[in-house]
Amino acid sequence: MDTFNASNQILFSAAEKGQTAEVLLRFVASIGATAVHVTVGAPPLVRVDGELRRIRDLAAAGDDRGREAADFLSANPLWGAVVTPAAAWRAAAELFARPEQRERFEKTGIVRFVKSLPGVTRYLVTVFRQRGNPAVVCRSLGWGVPTLEDVFRHLPEAREAAERLLAAGEGLVLVAGPAGSGREATLAAVVDFINGASPRHVVTVEDPIRYLHRHGRGVVNQREVGEDVESFESGVRSAVESDADVIAAGDVPDAGTADAVVAAAEGGRLVLCAVRAASAEEAIGRVAGLLPESAGSGARRRLAAVLRGVVVQKTLPANGGHGPVVTAAGVLPAVPPLKEALLDGDAAKMAALLRSGTVEGAFPLERALAKLAASGVVDRAEAESRAGDAELFWRFLKLY
Repeated sequence: MDTFNASNQILFSAAEKGQTAEVLLRFVASIGATAVHVTVGAPPLVRVDGELRRIRDLAAAGDDRGREAADFLSANPLWGAVVTPAAAWRAAAELFARPEQRERFEKTGIVRFVKSLPGVTRYLVTVFRQRGNPAVVCRSLGWGVPTLEDVFRHLPEAREAAERLLAAGEGLVLVAGPAGSGREATLAAVVDFINGASPRHVVTVEDPIRYLHRHGRGVVNQREVGEDVESFESGVRSAVESDADVIAAGDVPDAGTADAVVAAAEGGRLVLCAVRAASAEEAIGRVAGLLPESAGSGARRRLAAVLRGVVVQKTLPANGGHGPVVTAAGVLPAVPPLKEALLDGDAAKMAALLRSGTVEGAFPLERALAKLAASGVVDRAEAESRAGDAELFWRFLKLY
C-alpha cells in the first residue's frame, strides 16, 4: 500500500509527469462540470448536467465539449484510464494543502477541505478511504456566495416566504434536505441575506468553510471545525459567548450540538441549522430526538418554543438533461397547530400540516415541485418522484 512521504508527495513517473490532479480540476472547470470522482478501479467520472460521465464518453461526442475532452485526454491519457492505487494516492497527496489534513485522513479515514484554483474556481474536496485506498470527490463551489435569488431562481413565492421567515430576530430555522441537495449553499444564501439586511453579528460554524462571506451591514465571522473550534457544539456555545446575534451551524451531528442550538435560540438569538433530512417533519423529529430527555415531552417543549420554521429542498436535473441541476425548495413556518403537533409527538399530523398548503405563509415543497414541472423547468415524472405526497403534488399541479 502506498503511503505519504515526509513532504506529503508521491512522485510521478516520467510518463505521467504533468498529469496532475490540478490539471484534471482545471479541465473539469473548463467544461462546466460540477464535480469529479476519482476511485481506484474505474476511470475518473465528471458530473455534467447532473449526470456522471466518463471523460472518454464525453470525448466521443462531436460538440465543443467533446472536442475539448478529446484534446485533454490526448495530452493527459492518465485521466482517461482506470485509476490505479498509485494514481489515487498521488491525487490525494497533491490535494492536501496542510499536514493536518493528511493526518486527519490517516486517523479517521475521511477529510473535507476547500481547494482554490486562482482564476478558475474553488472546490469542496472530500478524500475518504475505501478498500484500503483513497477515493477523491471534488465538487465545484465557484467564487461567489449564493443568494436567495439563486436558490429560489424559479420560485419567487418561496423566496418571499423565506424572507418573511428570516425577518424575525430570534428563534430556530432549520434548512433541511437529503445528501447532495445543497443545504450548505442555502445556509450561505440565508447568511448573505441577513448580512445585507441589517447590522448584526453573524457567526458561522462550518466543516469546512465552503463560501467566504464579506462583511456587509454587520460582521460575519466564520469558524471551521477542527481549525478554529473543536466541534459544532463548542463552536455554537462559543458564538453565544462572542455576542453573536445570528448563529449558523452547518450540521447538527449530536445531542450536544442540538442542545447548544436550542439553548442559543432560547437566549434570544436567531439560529440557523442545516439538517440532513428528506422532509421538514423528519428534520424537526431529528433535532427533537437528539435533545436531552428526548423520551419525554421536555425536549419537544423546548423545540416548539423556539422553532420558527423549516426550509426543505431537493435537487432535480433540468428538463432534457441540459444545464445545471435545479433546486426545489419549500418554506414552512412553525404556526401554532404545527407546534401543538410537535408537543404531542404526532409526526403524522405534522406531516399533514406541513404539506397541506393551508398553513398561512407556507410554500410547501410539493407546490414548488409542481410549479417547476408546470413551467417546464424540470420533467414532470422527476418532480413527482421527489414529492413526499404524490396526490398533493398533482393537486398543486392543477393550479398551474
